[in-house]
Amino acid sequence: MRNRLIVNTIVTYSGFAFQLLLNIIQLKILTNFMPKTQLGTYFYAIGISLTAMAIAMTGFQPIFTRFIPLYEARDERDKIGRLIGLSVATYWLLGGISVILLEKFVPQIGLYRAARAVFIFGFLQLLNFALQGERKMVFFSLFPSVFSLGFSGSLWFLRAYLTPDLTFLLLGFWAAIVIPFQLLAMDVSPSFRGLRSIFKEIVPFWRYAFANAILYPLILYADRVIIWKFGTPASVAEFTVAKKFSDAIRRTLHVLSHVAAPEISYDQAKNRRLHTARLYKMGFIGLGALLTVIVVIWGKPLLALFSSANYVGAYRYLVLLTLGVLFGGYWETTAITAYSQGKMNISLLIWISWTALYFSIAIVLTMLRGTIGTAIGYMVSSLLVSAFLMFAHLNNG
Repeated sequence: MRNRLIVNTIVTYSGFAFQLLLNIIQLKILTNFMPKTQLGTYFYAIGISLTAMAIAMTGFQPIFTRFIPLYEARDERDKIGRLIGLSVATYWLLGGISVILLEKFVPQIGLYRAARAVFIFGFLQLLNFALQGERKMVFFSLFPSVFSLGFSGSLWFLRAYLTPDLTFLLLGFWAAIVIPFQLLAMDVSPSFRGLRSIFKEIVPFWRYAFANAILYPLILYADRVIIWKFGTPASVAEFTVAKKFSDAIRRTLHVLSHVAAPEISYDQAKNRRLHTARLYKMGFIGLGALLTVIVVIWGKPLLALFSSANYVGAYRYLVLLTLGVLFGGYWETTAITAYSQGKMNISLLIWISWTALYFSIAIVLTMLRGTIGTAIGYMVSSLLVSAFLMFAHLNNG
């Protein structure tokens, strides 16, 4: 067990490091070869589209993390296929509706066909979550790496011609290339028989996971909508560059989540008492502190190196957002551990508390202080929710 944890962690981090490098290259290309106003519009359109597709996934990532290892431990492989089939049918239905509505009511998305590309990319992500549930971490790391390599290479090759619509076209194209190989790599193929019975079995957990799925993308993308409302496309571009750097840190930390979550679920199903959850929390917060120090000291040169000198002003946003990631480490690991143990109601309550607090603070401060108010809201809400949970834990012994 411990050897598998170590190997999976190394494999996942190796794949993540490669993907992170490619994402930085993508950002470098976009910030240097696309005008700031166009780039802001691109970030706005992809942010809304990603939010819609994440909601269309209806919380299947925690469901896969919880139930695929559970069914595997019980040797119920037929249920794994039906669970994956249910996720595919649900995503295609809700995702298709989302594409139609977004193209009708959001001009930027209709103009660039953003939602269509993100719909295909979202399906790639959904299948990758199923591979995570199967604990096939080599494939979980490999396929996003192949996608990122192809997408980054095509951006560089066509850098002189980059526009938002061309970028979305390339995004959808490379996702479509990778998806068939994901399906071949699965231990169990999607099955569309008996979907009603599998739905009844997971629905007590799913109702919380679905609600959580609505909240989670707001953490990643809602700030762009807030800034778009009270600012300019250029301010969206500058803030999003900082957010992409802080998200890279957050994703670095959540590699630990990808490895730990299915193991926590599997251990519970086997009635094993390993200290995976405690090690996970300590590693998450410790690594977060180290990365925060790096950002504070070298944030400006990193912004200039990996985007362009025009975005060095995003440093102040980057520091606040990174502190928000660090302060949020306690509440995020608590929420992820809870859903891995089947306590989705507790996980959802934590997410709701953070989201409500973040929106309230960010909207008010952005109206009063501009874009910096959004970054302050992210940091303060993370600090308050984590402090409350730590206080509650200490009181409960």
